[in-house]
Amino acid sequence: MIGTVVVSHGSIGKELVRVALSIVTDASPMIGVALEHDEDVDVMRQRISEAIREVDRNGGILLLSDMFGGTPSNLCLSFLKEGKIEVITGVNLPMLIKLASFRGERPLQEVAAFIREYGQKNIALAGEVLRGSGG
Repeated sequence: MIGTVVVSHGSIGKELVRVALSIVTDASPMIGVALEHDEDVDVMRQRISEAIREVDRNGGILLLSDMFGGTPSNLCLSFLKEGKIEVITGVNLPMLIKLASFRGERPLQEVAAFIREYGQKNIALAGEVLRGSGG
């Protein structure tokens, strides 16, 4: 089973996880880590490490962060480990709901690619969708 850690600026990631877990009550392991701008980098890294241990079920870990290039994603990148830990940036609620309900035994890289694409497909320009011209 793949574990999920959402790392974000402030509590947005923790709130996304809270909402996802309220929708999918029998969710796969998932936790949010809120990072504050005035926190020591080593403390932040330790908190991410502890969250990884908490959700690890030996199926791999997906670290999701709010945006590429920010402190959360940069810290997540330091945990990258081929076949064991993967990082996806630009987390959104549809991605978390899909991950929370994921029950398959597929390779981490395959799940990571699927979730990235799933997140992208769930971004819509509402006017186009309502007009039937896109989405």
